[in-house]
Amino acid sequence: MEAQIKNMLFGITNRSEIARRIKTSPQNVSSWLKKGKFPPYYVIPLCAALDWGITPHQVDPQLYPNATDGLPPGQQHIESDEGNLIHENQHGRKQGTDRPRN
Repeated sequence: MEAQIKNMLFGITNRSEIARRIKTSPQNVSSWLKKGKFPPYYVIPLCAALDWGITPHQVDPQLYPNATDGLPPGQQHIESDEGNLIHENQHGRKQGTDRPRN
């Protein structure tokens, strides 16, 4: 898991809240973040618990190689200028910038 994804994750919530939402311990979450990988069976619950503000592809691109893999039917997406997938719950902003997308 890239540092940018960890930053996005903590822009949404904290370790204790993640643990509560996916029904595990904060120690497990800390361990997975330190290793840089969530167990495969927690990827979808994690993304769902965060209202899809982070996608399965962002959490584990090896397990979910395509940007839309693991997303529930009907999730809306928008492509950015660079061709990176921006999810609607990312508030219409490009990752790493504070300016609204055009």
